[in-house]
Amino acid sequence: MEIKNEFTVAVPIDQAWAVLTDLALVASCLPGAQLTGQEGDTYLGKVKIKVGPVVSEYAGTAVFTSKDDTNYRAVIEAKGRNSGGAGNASANITASLRADGANTIVSVDTDLSITERSPSLASRPSSRCRGS
Repeated sequence: MEIKNEFTVAVPIDQAWAVLTDLALVASCLPGAQLTGQEGDTYLGKVKIKVGPVVSEYAGTAVFTSKDDTNYRAVIEAKGRNSGGAGNASANITASLRADGANTIVSVDTDLSITERSPSLASRPSSRCRGS
């Protein structure tokens, strides 16, 4: 699933870049996200996602695969496993900034993949799925 978002912040581009490239600060702004540690350039964390009545919690990693301080563009690769062991999630996030006077326009493109094994299907014998 691709998610595209663009918004304007009322700060100069250098200040916006400092925030965007501080993953600990970014995680603290995301509902359900928690940074749990760091190993070198790899950040460890958890995120809880609720879609309708279904709540899933993932534990995983995030790392900058590209960070261009001159052109204000960063790529983050995040991946995690459902704490119940029933699925995986991954995201490639590309963020770029451009100055707009005293403001900054932030563009974020996310390629998100979530795979979950359905508990109702996982508990059924395979013969039922084949109609036998």
